Amino acid sequence: MKRTVGDLFLDLEQIDPSLKTGPQMLGKLARRQVKSQPYSQQALFAAMASGQAALFDAYPSPIAGPRAANPVKHIETVLKRMGRHKRFNVRCGPSGSDKYLNGHELVQRWHSSRAIVNVTDLHIRETAIERLADPASLSWFNVLPDCGEDAAAQEMMSLVVSSRGCFSDSHSDAPDSSNYCFTGEKVWLYWDTFEGQKLGLEDCSVDTVYSDCSFDLKRFLQLRSARWLTVSAGQALFLPGEYTHKVITTERYIGVGSFFVSLPNSLRSLSRWNLHGPLWSQGQATVQQDRALLDITRQVNQKVKRLRSRSAKFKQRLGYNHLPTALEHWQRSTGKRQKQRIMSSPILSDYLQLLHEVKTTAG
Repeated sequence: MKRTVGDLFLDLEQIDPSLKTGPQMLGKLARRQVKSQPYSQQALFAAMASGQAALFDAYPSPIAGPRAANPVKHIETVLKRMGRHKRFNVRCGPSGSDKYLNGHELVQRWHSSRAIVNVTDLHIRETAIERLADPASLSWFNVLPDCGEDAAAQEMMSLVVSSRGCFSDSHSDAPDSSNYCFTGEKVWLYWDTFEGQKLGLEDCSVDTVYSDCSFDLKRFLQLRSARWLTVSAGQALFLPGEYTHKVITTERYIGVGSFFVSLPNSLRSLSRWNLHGPLWSQGQATVQQDRALLDITRQVNQKVKRLRSRSAKFKQRLGYNHLPTALEHWQRSTGKRQKQRIMSSPILSDYLQLLHEVKTTAG
């Protein structure tokens, strides 16, 4: 039986008391829920181009063939084999203290109804899990793996293993993210980082936070950008990097996630990083000196140029046909002063000129 919004948030409150609701909030919460939609590449790219989160049903599983019938079993087997040679850094218990567990211990605790384990950064590139799961199913459009070492490191294709009761405090990520669920359920609440800061909603990625981030459900519901959703088995969530989010595991969960830069989201991401600086280099290099940012900008620029002579079908697969929409969204959503600052970067100014040429040709 499907839970009501009220029942779900009563459950969430037991895990995270900041999510306590009152009767007057339930209608607002129901209106802010993002519902899933049937998956298509074009729907995915359209969401990327316009900076919208997208939740898809029946997304193609990263594990194909006979193993697709029981992916969790095969992931558990691989984790146990990997654990013979290494231990995984796992946050354990209600306090989230760090422990190093081997694969057997991780799987055993994940199955326990009493133990709490949470690992979100078990990198799978060049591991046995990458040979089991096909990362390209989540990232065939991603330019980060083609970049130099500094930029490619931002992709962080990872396995996520969480017990019921785990939650990630309010945080944001540098690039946009993808998250595919093999089993279980997570609830995501998200909002525009800067809009949230104006109402006192903290983000541990950008604010100085000494304990839990300040969060209040009433203030959350006052934000124009505030939304929430549930991700469950067979679904995939694509979330823009400009959103702060807090994530609660309501059913023990195994999934895979990564960060990406695609053609449809490239202008939006590059503009944000040029205006505010990417999270990966806060307090270090200036925007103009950031090697990863320069590398990503060159990569998308070169990719668009190479695609101009390719077939319509090939362009469509990589989201090239959504570049005009992305440019139009950027023109509507970016203020005059912001545009001037962005245009002061020669390499990004060249990329904008290239997108104008693509739009003119498409029109």
